[in-house]
Amino acid sequence: MQDPACGSGRMLLSAAKINYRNYFYGADSSSTCAKMATLNFFLNGLKGEIALMNSLSMEWFGGWHINMDGLGITPIEREQSQLWFEAPKIKTSEFDKQARGKSTEPAHQLTLF
Repeated sequence: MQDPACGSGRMLLSAAKINYRNYFYGADSSSTCAKMATLNFFLNGLKGEIALMNSLSMEWFGGWHINMDGLGITPIEREQSQLWFEAPKIKTSEFDKQARGKSTEPAHQLTLF
């Protein structure tokens, strides 16, 4: 039985139905969920990386490469993780830039009819 809170591994398995040859990345702060995703990758023959980490604070706890050199699960350190090392940089969206330039006038209520 799978933990209902462990949705990221199931989402990646669903994406693999579209193209199983992709390289998949997953991250979870729950040890149980990260290990379940790792085993699901392995059992389904998918290549990828699962990180046991807090993706908000980027705190690293562990990780695994799956099926990189044939079939197998290899533990990795933070420096070996593409997910941790190449984390996306925070960018300010155009919407945020526009919102900062606006005055602080109170908004008025719009009507539909």
